[in-house]
Amino acid sequence: LDVITSLDCERFNFAVRPTIYDTMHDNSKGNTQNMDESNKNDANPQQRHRRLANSNLADDINYSEKDVNENQREFGEHIDYGYTSPTTVTGRELFCLVAGSEKVIAKHQEEDAREGAPPRLQCDALDTRREGLLTVWSSARSQMTLKMIKNVLDLSVEKSYNLSPEITRHFWAPFQDESLDLYVENIASKHSRIRNLDVLQKEGVLFVDIGSGLGVSTLAVSLLYPEATVLSVEPAMPSWLLQRINLVCNLEPDSKMPHPIMSGVGPKNDGMLKMMWRPASTGATRTWTPHDEKTAEDTELIVRLRTLHSILAEAAANEDIDSDVLSSVVLNIDCEGCEYNIIPAMSDVEFNAIDIIVGTNGMHWGYIPEDKRPSSSRGSSTHERLCIHYDFARQSIECCAFPDLRVRLPGHPPVSSQNRDLCANFKTWADEKKLFESTDDYGWTELTSMA
Repeated sequence: LDVITSLDCERFNFAVRPTIYDTMHDNSKGNTQNMDESNKNDANPQQRHRRLANSNLADDINYSEKDVNENQREFGEHIDYGYTSPTTVTGRELFCLVAGSEKVIAKHQEEDAREGAPPRLQCDALDTRREGLLTVWSSARSQMTLKMIKNVLDLSVEKSYNLSPEITRHFWAPFQDESLDLYVENIASKHSRIRNLDVLQKEGVLFVDIGSGLGVSTLAVSLLYPEATVLSVEPAMPSWLLQRINLVCNLEPDSKMPHPIMSGVGPKNDGMLKMMWRPASTGATRTWTPHDEKTAEDTELIVRLRTLHSILAEAAANEDIDSDVLSSVVLNIDCEGCEYNIIPAMSDVEFNAIDIIVGTNGMHWGYIPEDKRPSSSRGSSTHERLCIHYDFARQSIECCAFPDLRVRLPGHPPVSSQNRDLCANFKTWADEKKLFESTDDYGWTELTSMA
Protein backbone atom coordinates (compact mmCIF):
# COMPACT_ATOMS: atom_id res chain seq x y z
CA LEU A 1 0.00 0.00 0.00
CA ASP A 2 2.85 2.39 0.76
CA VAL A 3 4.35 1.75 -2.68
CA ILE A 4 1.05 2.28 -4.50
CA THR A 5 0.20 5.52 -2.69
CA SER A 6 3.76 6.91 -2.67
CA LEU A 7 4.33 6.25 -6.37
CA ASP A 8 0.74 7.12 -7.32
CA CYS A 9 0.57 3.85 -9.26
CA GLU A 10 -3.13 4.01 -10.07
CA ARG A 11 -3.04 7.55 -11.51
CA PHE A 12 0.45 8.07 -12.94
CA ASN A 13 0.54 8.26 -16.74
CA PHE A 14 3.04 5.53 -17.63
CA ALA A 15 2.26 5.99 -21.33
CA VAL A 16 3.73 9.48 -21.53
CA ARG A 17 7.41 8.78 -21.94
CA PRO A 18 8.01 5.37 -23.49
CA THR A 19 6.86 6.05 -27.05
CA ILE A 20 8.86 9.27 -27.20
CA TYR A 21 11.94 7.45 -26.02
CA ASP A 22 11.49 4.67 -28.57
CA THR A 23 11.90 7.22 -31.38
CA MET A 24 15.35 8.12 -30.04
CA HIS A 25 16.54 4.67 -29.07
CA ASP A 26 18.24 1.90 -30.99
CA ASN A 27 16.74 -1.19 -29.40
CA SER A 28 19.24 -3.52 -31.05
CA LYS A 29 22.17 -1.82 -29.37
CA GLY A 30 20.54 -0.77 -26.13
CA ASN A 31 22.28 2.60 -26.23
CA THR A 32 20.68 6.03 -26.41
CA GLN A 33 21.27 7.72 -29.74
CA ASN A 34 22.38 11.32 -29.98
CA MET A 35 19.54 13.76 -29.82
CA ASP A 36 18.89 15.91 -32.84
CA GLU A 37 20.03 19.50 -32.76
CA SER A 38 16.61 20.90 -31.96
CA ASN A 39 16.45 18.64 -28.91
CA LYS A 40 19.93 19.65 -27.77
CA ASN A 41 19.06 23.32 -28.07
CA ASP A 42 16.05 23.16 -25.79
CA ALA A 43 16.95 25.31 -22.82
CA ASN A 44 15.38 23.00 -20.26
CA PRO A 45 13.36 19.79 -19.99
CA GLN A 46 10.05 21.65 -19.87
CA GLN A 47 10.72 23.27 -23.25
CA ARG A 48 11.65 19.87 -24.62
CA HIS A 49 8.41 18.38 -23.32
CA ARG A 50 6.41 21.20 -24.92
CA ARG A 51 8.10 20.66 -28.27
CA LEU A 52 7.48 16.91 -28.14
CA ALA A 53 3.92 17.38 -26.93
CA ASN A 54 3.21 19.55 -29.97
CA SER A 55 4.79 17.10 -32.40
CA ASN A 56 3.01 14.35 -34.30
CA LEU A 57 4.06 11.89 -31.62
CA ALA A 58 1.47 13.41 -29.33
CA ASP A 59 -1.35 12.16 -31.57
CA ASP A 60 -0.08 8.59 -31.32
CA ILE A 61 0.22 8.42 -27.55
CA ASN A 62 -2.26 10.98 -26.29
CA TYR A 63 0.64 12.98 -24.91
CA SER A 64 -0.45 16.45 -23.78
CA GLU A 65 1.21 19.46 -22.22
CA LYS A 66 -1.04 18.86 -19.22
CA ASP A 67 0.60 15.44 -18.76
CA VAL A 68 4.02 17.04 -19.00
CA ASN A 69 3.26 19.74 -16.48
CA GLU A 70 1.71 17.33 -13.99
CA ASN A 71 4.71 15.01 -14.13
CA GLN A 72 7.05 18.00 -14.09
CA ARG A 73 5.52 19.48 -10.95
CA GLU A 74 5.70 16.17 -9.14
CA PHE A 75 9.31 15.31 -9.86
CA GLY A 76 11.19 18.58 -10.18
CA GLU A 77 12.40 20.54 -13.18
CA HIS A 78 16.00 19.33 -13.10
CA ILE A 79 15.19 15.84 -14.38
CA ASP A 80 14.80 15.21 -18.11
CA TYR A 81 11.84 12.91 -18.60
CA GLY A 82 12.05 12.90 -22.38
CA TYR A 83 13.31 9.31 -22.44
CA THR A 84 12.58 5.99 -20.84
CA SER A 85 13.24 2.32 -21.28
CA PRO A 86 13.51 0.60 -24.65
CA THR A 87 11.15 -1.97 -23.11
CA THR A 88 8.90 0.84 -21.80
CA VAL A 89 9.30 -0.22 -18.15
CA THR A 90 10.78 2.22 -15.65
CA GLY A 91 11.73 1.62 -12.04
CA ARG A 92 8.47 3.20 -10.93
CA GLU A 93 6.46 0.70 -12.97
CA LEU A 94 8.58 -2.14 -11.59
CA PHE A 95 7.64 -1.31 -8.02
CA CYS A 96 4.01 -0.67 -8.92
CA LEU A 97 3.94 -4.20 -10.34
CA VAL A 98 5.58 -5.55 -7.19
CA ALA A 99 2.98 -3.79 -5.03
CA GLY A 100 0.08 -5.26 -6.99
CA SER A 101 -1.26 -2.13 -8.67
CA GLU A 102 -4.27 -3.34 -10.67
CA LYS A 103 -3.81 -0.69 -13.37
CA VAL A 104 -0.12 -1.45 -13.91
CA ILE A 105 -0.53 -5.24 -13.81
CA ALA A 106 -3.34 -5.04 -16.39
CA LYS A 107 -1.18 -2.86 -18.66
CA HIS A 108 1.79 -5.19 -18.22
CA GLN A 109 -0.24 -8.31 -19.03
CA GLU A 110 -1.85 -6.64 -22.04
CA GLU A 111 1.54 -5.66 -23.47
CA ASP A 112 3.03 -9.12 -22.88
CA ALA A 113 0.04 -10.76 -24.58
CA ARG A 114 0.70 -9.04 -27.88
CA GLU A 115 1.70 -11.54 -30.54
CA GLY A 116 5.45 -11.50 -31.17
CA ALA A 117 6.11 -8.93 -28.47
CA PRO A 118 9.33 -9.51 -26.45
CA PRO A 119 9.04 -9.66 -22.67
CA ARG A 120 8.81 -6.13 -21.27
CA LEU A 121 10.54 -7.12 -18.07
CA GLN A 122 13.21 -9.70 -17.23
CA CYS A 123 13.06 -9.28 -13.44
CA ASP A 124 10.45 -11.66 -12.04
CA ALA A 125 8.75 -8.91 -10.07
CA LEU A 126 5.37 -10.64 -9.75
CA ASP A 127 6.69 -13.89 -8.31
CA THR A 128 10.13 -14.97 -7.13
CA ARG A 129 11.60 -11.46 -6.69
CA ARG A 130 8.54 -9.81 -5.19
CA GLU A 131 9.41 -10.25 -1.52
CA GLY A 132 13.00 -9.15 -2.07
CA LEU A 133 11.94 -6.00 -3.92
CA LEU A 134 9.44 -5.08 -1.20
CA THR A 135 12.31 -5.34 1.28
CA VAL A 136 14.36 -3.01 -0.94
CA TRP A 137 11.49 -0.52 -0.90
CA SER A 138 11.26 -0.59 2.90
CA SER A 139 15.01 -0.13 3.23
CA ALA A 140 15.06 2.76 0.77
CA ARG A 141 12.09 4.50 2.40
CA SER A 142 13.90 4.47 5.75
CA GLN A 143 17.10 5.99 4.33
CA MET A 144 16.12 8.19 1.37
CA THR A 145 13.61 10.94 0.71
CA LEU A 146 10.58 9.96 -1.33
CA LYS A 147 11.40 12.62 -3.90
CA MET A 148 14.83 11.10 -4.50
CA ILE A 149 13.38 7.61 -4.75
CA LYS A 150 10.88 8.78 -7.38
CA ASN A 151 13.53 10.61 -9.36
CA VAL A 152 15.83 7.60 -9.43
CA LEU A 153 13.09 5.14 -10.36
CA ASP A 154 11.74 7.36 -13.14
CA LEU A 155 15.20 7.63 -14.70
CA SER A 156 15.95 3.92 -14.45
CA VAL A 157 15.45 1.14 -16.97
CA GLU A 158 16.47 -2.48 -17.36
CA LYS A 159 19.47 -3.18 -19.62
CA SER A 160 20.79 -6.58 -20.65
CA TYR A 161 24.50 -7.46 -20.54
CA ASN A 162 26.66 -10.54 -20.91
CA LEU A 163 29.01 -10.92 -17.94
CA SER A 164 30.48 -13.94 -19.72
CA PRO A 165 29.46 -16.15 -22.67
CA GLU A 166 27.31 -18.19 -20.29
CA ILE A 167 26.06 -15.47 -17.92
CA THR A 168 23.53 -12.84 -19.03
CA ARG A 169 22.17 -10.42 -16.48
CA HIS A 170 19.80 -7.45 -16.53
CA PHE A 171 20.90 -4.28 -14.76
CA TRP A 172 18.73 -1.39 -13.65
CA ALA A 173 20.44 1.93 -14.35
CA PRO A 174 19.63 5.46 -15.48
CA PHE A 175 18.71 5.26 -19.15
CA GLN A 176 21.52 7.70 -20.07
CA ASP A 177 24.23 6.05 -17.97
CA GLU A 178 27.31 5.56 -20.16
CA SER A 179 29.61 4.13 -17.49
CA LEU A 180 27.75 0.85 -16.98
CA ASP A 181 28.99 -0.44 -20.34
CA LEU A 182 32.60 0.08 -19.26
CA TYR A 183 32.20 -1.68 -15.92
CA VAL A 184 30.51 -4.69 -17.51
CA GLU A 185 33.18 -4.80 -20.20
CA ASN A 186 35.92 -4.89 -17.56
CA ILE A 187 34.21 -7.71 -15.68
CA ALA A 188 33.45 -9.68 -18.85
CA SER A 189 37.08 -9.62 -20.01
CA LYS A 190 38.88 -12.91 -19.51
CA HIS A 191 41.74 -10.86 -18.05
CA SER A 192 39.52 -9.30 -15.39
CA ARG A 193 41.11 -9.53 -11.96
CA ILE A 194 37.81 -10.45 -10.38
CA ARG A 195 37.45 -13.39 -12.74
CA ASN A 196 40.91 -14.60 -11.72
CA LEU A 197 40.86 -14.34 -7.93
CA ASP A 198 41.33 -17.97 -6.98
CA VAL A 199 41.42 -17.04 -3.32
CA LEU A 200 37.66 -16.39 -3.48
CA GLN A 201 37.08 -20.10 -4.04
CA LYS A 202 38.37 -20.88 -0.55
CA GLU A 203 36.10 -21.21 2.45
CA GLY A 204 35.76 -18.21 4.74
CA VAL A 205 36.88 -15.48 2.31
CA LEU A 206 35.38 -12.01 2.61
CA PHE A 207 35.13 -9.78 -0.47
CA VAL A 208 34.63 -6.10 0.40
CA ASP A 209 33.52 -3.93 -2.53
CA ILE A 210 34.06 -0.25 -1.70
CA GLY A 211 32.43 2.18 -4.07
CA SER A 212 30.29 -0.63 -5.43
CA GLY A 213 28.07 1.61 -7.57
CA LEU A 214 25.30 -0.26 -9.33
CA GLY A 215 26.68 -3.58 -8.09
CA VAL A 216 28.45 -4.95 -11.16
CA SER A 217 31.50 -6.28 -9.29
CA THR A 218 29.43 -7.35 -6.30
CA LEU A 219 27.07 -9.32 -8.53
CA ALA A 220 29.91 -10.84 -10.55
CA VAL A 221 31.68 -12.11 -7.41
CA SER A 222 28.42 -13.54 -6.07
CA LEU A 223 27.83 -15.41 -9.34
CA LEU A 224 31.41 -16.57 -9.92
CA TYR A 225 32.17 -17.47 -6.29
CA PRO A 226 28.82 -18.43 -4.73
CA GLU A 227 30.36 -19.46 -1.41
CA ALA A 228 32.24 -16.19 -0.87
CA THR A 229 30.90 -13.69 1.66
CA VAL A 230 30.39 -10.32 -0.02
CA LEU A 231 30.10 -6.94 1.66
CA SER A 232 29.10 -4.10 -0.65
CA VAL A 233 29.66 -0.47 0.43
CA GLU A 234 28.21 2.40 -1.62
CA PRO A 235 27.84 6.01 -0.41
CA ALA A 236 25.56 7.46 -3.11
CA MET A 237 21.91 6.84 -2.24
CA PRO A 238 20.67 6.58 -5.88
CA SER A 239 23.33 4.04 -6.86
CA TRP A 240 22.76 2.08 -3.65
CA LEU A 241 19.04 1.79 -4.42
CA LEU A 242 19.68 0.58 -7.97
CA GLN A 243 22.30 -1.86 -6.72
CA ARG A 244 19.80 -3.35 -4.29
CA ILE A 245 17.34 -3.83 -7.16
CA ASN A 246 20.07 -5.40 -9.33
CA LEU A 247 21.08 -7.89 -6.66
CA VAL A 248 17.51 -8.99 -5.98
CA CYS A 249 16.61 -9.27 -9.68
CA ASN A 250 19.77 -11.14 -10.70
CA LEU A 251 20.53 -13.51 -7.84
CA GLU A 252 18.38 -16.50 -6.95
CA PRO A 253 16.34 -15.85 -3.80
CA ASP A 254 17.89 -18.83 -2.02
CA SER A 255 21.48 -17.88 -2.91
CA LYS A 256 23.99 -16.30 -0.55
CA MET A 257 23.16 -12.61 -0.83
CA PRO A 258 25.72 -9.80 -0.49
CA HIS A 259 25.37 -7.46 2.46
CA PRO A 260 24.85 -3.93 1.05
CA ILE A 261 25.64 -0.93 3.25
CA MET A 262 24.95 2.69 2.34
CA SER A 263 27.95 4.63 3.63
CA GLY A 264 31.10 6.43 2.69
CA VAL A 265 34.37 5.13 4.13
CA GLY A 266 36.64 7.58 5.88
CA PRO A 267 39.13 8.15 8.69
CA LYS A 268 36.51 8.53 11.42
CA ASN A 269 32.89 7.76 12.15
CA ASP A 270 30.23 10.39 11.51
CA GLY A 271 32.42 12.48 9.25
CA MET A 272 30.92 14.25 6.23
CA LEU A 273 31.66 14.09 2.54
CA LYS A 274 30.10 15.90 -0.42
CA MET A 275 29.92 14.11 -3.74
CA MET A 276 28.23 14.55 -7.11
CA TRP A 277 25.93 11.80 -8.40
CA ARG A 278 25.68 11.87 -12.18
CA PRO A 279 22.93 9.81 -13.85
CA ALA A 280 24.76 10.05 -17.19
CA SER A 281 27.85 8.50 -15.57
CA THR A 282 27.09 6.78 -12.29
CA GLY A 283 30.64 5.44 -12.22
CA ALA A 284 31.91 9.02 -11.90
CA THR A 285 30.23 9.70 -8.56
CA ARG A 286 33.00 11.61 -6.81
CA THR A 287 34.06 14.57 -4.69
CA TRP A 288 35.91 16.41 -7.45
CA THR A 289 33.62 16.83 -10.46
CA PRO A 290 34.97 19.78 -12.48
CA HIS A 291 32.58 22.69 -12.20
CA ASP A 292 32.23 23.08 -15.96
CA GLU A 293 31.18 19.43 -16.32
CA LYS A 294 28.19 19.68 -14.01
CA THR A 295 24.83 19.31 -15.72
CA ALA A 296 21.31 20.17 -14.59
CA GLU A 297 20.66 16.48 -13.91
CA ASP A 298 23.58 16.05 -11.51
CA THR A 299 22.84 16.02 -7.79
CA GLU A 300 25.16 16.92 -4.93
CA LEU A 301 24.88 14.47 -2.04
CA ILE A 302 26.04 14.82 1.53
CA VAL A 303 27.29 11.44 2.67
CA ARG A 304 27.96 10.10 6.13
CA LEU A 305 31.45 8.63 6.57
CA ARG A 306 32.30 5.62 8.68
CA THR A 307 35.49 3.71 9.28
CA LEU A 308 35.94 0.42 7.50
CA HIS A 309 36.35 -1.19 10.92
CA SER A 310 32.87 -0.08 12.05
CA ILE A 311 31.29 -1.19 8.77
CA LEU A 312 32.80 -4.66 9.12
CA ALA A 313 31.63 -4.77 12.73
CA GLU A 314 28.05 -3.94 11.67
CA ALA A 315 28.07 -6.65 9.04
CA ALA A 316 29.39 -9.16 11.56
CA ALA A 317 26.74 -8.13 14.09
CA ASN A 318 24.06 -8.78 11.48
CA GLU A 319 25.48 -12.30 11.12
CA ASP A 320 26.24 -11.77 7.45
CA ILE A 321 29.91 -12.21 8.26
CA ASP A 322 31.19 -14.84 10.65
CA SER A 323 34.44 -13.28 11.84
CA ASP A 324 35.47 -16.49 13.57
CA VAL A 325 35.86 -18.39 10.29
CA LEU A 326 37.33 -15.68 8.06
CA SER A 327 40.42 -16.98 6.34
CA SER A 328 41.26 -13.93 4.22
CA VAL A 329 39.95 -10.56 3.07
CA VAL A 330 39.91 -9.22 -0.50
CA LEU A 331 39.30 -5.48 -0.81
CA ASN A 332 38.08 -3.96 -4.07
CA ILE A 333 38.61 -0.19 -4.23
CA ASP A 334 37.01 1.56 -7.18
CA CYS A 335 35.78 4.76 -5.66
CA GLU A 336 37.13 7.76 -7.58
CA GLY A 337 39.75 8.83 -5.07
CA CYS A 338 38.27 7.58 -1.81
CA GLU A 339 41.47 5.57 -1.33
CA TYR A 340 42.95 8.74 0.13
CA ASN A 341 40.37 8.59 2.90
CA ILE A 342 40.45 4.86 3.54
CA ILE A 343 44.04 3.69 3.34
CA PRO A 344 45.86 6.25 5.55
CA ALA A 345 43.24 5.79 8.28
CA MET A 346 44.03 2.10 8.73
CA SER A 347 46.37 0.90 11.44
CA ASP A 348 49.21 -1.37 10.36
CA VAL A 349 47.36 -4.33 11.88
CA GLU A 350 44.17 -3.52 9.95
CA PHE A 351 45.97 -2.95 6.67
CA ASN A 352 48.12 -6.07 6.91
CA ALA A 353 45.03 -8.17 7.63
CA ILE A 354 43.90 -7.55 4.04
CA ASP A 355 45.35 -10.21 1.77
CA ILE A 356 44.64 -8.65 -1.62
CA ILE A 357 43.54 -5.19 -2.73
CA VAL A 358 42.28 -4.84 -6.29
CA GLY A 359 41.25 -1.77 -8.24
CA THR A 360 40.09 -1.51 -11.84
CA ASN A 361 41.44 1.98 -12.44
CA GLY A 362 44.40 2.19 -10.09
CA MET A 363 44.89 5.41 -8.12
CA HIS A 364 43.49 8.84 -8.91
CA TRP A 365 46.04 11.51 -7.99
CA GLY A 366 46.62 12.41 -11.61
CA TYR A 367 42.89 12.79 -12.33
CA ILE A 368 41.93 14.96 -9.36
CA PRO A 369 42.07 18.72 -10.14
CA GLU A 370 44.68 20.64 -8.18
CA ASP A 371 42.23 22.52 -5.96
CA LYS A 372 40.66 19.26 -4.79
CA ARG A 373 43.71 17.12 -4.15
CA PRO A 374 44.49 15.91 -0.65
CA SER A 375 47.84 16.68 0.92
CA SER A 376 50.99 15.12 -0.49
CA SER A 377 51.63 13.39 2.84
CA ARG A 378 48.19 11.74 2.64
CA GLY A 379 48.90 10.84 -0.97
CA SER A 380 52.31 9.37 -0.22
CA SER A 381 51.08 7.13 2.60
CA THR A 382 48.21 5.93 0.40
CA HIS A 383 50.46 5.22 -2.59
CA GLU A 384 53.13 3.42 -0.63
CA ARG A 385 50.63 1.07 0.93
CA LEU A 386 48.64 0.30 -2.20
CA CYS A 387 51.69 -0.17 -4.41
CA ILE A 388 52.56 -3.46 -2.73
CA HIS A 389 49.44 -4.87 -4.40
CA TYR A 390 49.73 -6.02 -8.00
CA ASP A 391 46.77 -4.14 -9.49
CA PHE A 392 48.20 -0.82 -8.39
CA ALA A 393 51.87 -1.62 -8.97
CA ARG A 394 51.21 -2.49 -12.63
CA GLN A 395 48.94 0.41 -13.63
CA SER A 396 49.48 3.38 -11.30
CA ILE A 397 52.21 5.86 -12.16
CA GLU A 398 52.07 6.99 -8.52
CA CYS A 399 53.93 3.77 -7.67
CA CYS A 400 57.00 4.99 -9.56
CA ALA A 401 57.86 6.99 -6.44
CA PHE A 402 58.71 3.64 -4.80
CA PRO A 403 60.68 1.66 -7.42
CA ASP A 404 62.24 -0.72 -4.89
CA LEU A 405 59.03 -1.46 -3.00
CA ARG A 406 58.28 -5.19 -3.02
CA VAL A 407 54.99 -6.38 -4.52
CA ARG A 408 52.92 -9.17 -2.96
CA LEU A 409 53.63 -11.70 -5.68
CA PRO A 410 55.68 -14.90 -5.71
CA GLY A 411 59.32 -13.89 -5.38
CA HIS A 412 58.31 -10.39 -4.18
CA PRO A 413 59.49 -8.49 -7.28
CA PRO A 414 60.04 -4.72 -7.07
CA VAL A 415 57.50 -2.20 -8.32
CA SER A 416 59.90 -1.19 -11.10
CA SER A 417 59.53 -4.63 -12.69
CA GLN A 418 55.73 -4.47 -12.82
CA ASN A 419 54.69 -1.17 -14.33
CA ARG A 420 56.26 -1.54 -17.76
CA ASP A 421 57.08 1.88 -19.26
CA LEU A 422 54.96 3.96 -16.88
CA CYS A 423 57.96 5.32 -14.98
CA ALA A 424 59.80 6.71 -18.02
CA ASN A 425 58.00 10.06 -17.66
CA PHE A 426 57.41 9.92 -13.93
CA LYS A 427 59.41 13.02 -12.99
CA THR A 428 57.63 15.18 -15.57
CA TRP A 429 54.26 13.79 -14.49
CA ALA A 430 55.02 14.33 -10.80
CA ASP A 431 55.97 17.96 -11.46
CA GLU A 432 52.83 18.60 -13.53
CA LYS A 433 50.55 17.01 -10.97
CA LYS A 434 52.43 18.54 -8.01
CA LEU A 435 52.73 15.14 -6.40
CA PHE A 436 55.02 16.40 -3.67
CA GLU A 437 53.73 19.98 -3.35
CA SER A 438 50.19 19.74 -1.92
CA THR A 439 50.53 21.14 1.59
CA ASP A 440 47.15 20.38 3.17
CA ASP A 441 43.74 18.72 2.83
CA TYR A 442 41.80 21.98 2.53
CA GLY A 443 38.73 21.50 0.35
CA TRP A 444 39.38 17.79 -0.11
CA THR A 445 35.91 16.36 0.61
CA GLU A 446 33.81 18.54 2.90
CA LEU A 447 33.42 21.97 1.26
CA THR A 448 31.99 21.05 -2.12
CA SER A 449 31.67 18.17 -4.54
CA MET A 450 33.03 20.28 -7.40
CA ALA A 451 36.48 21.38 -8.50
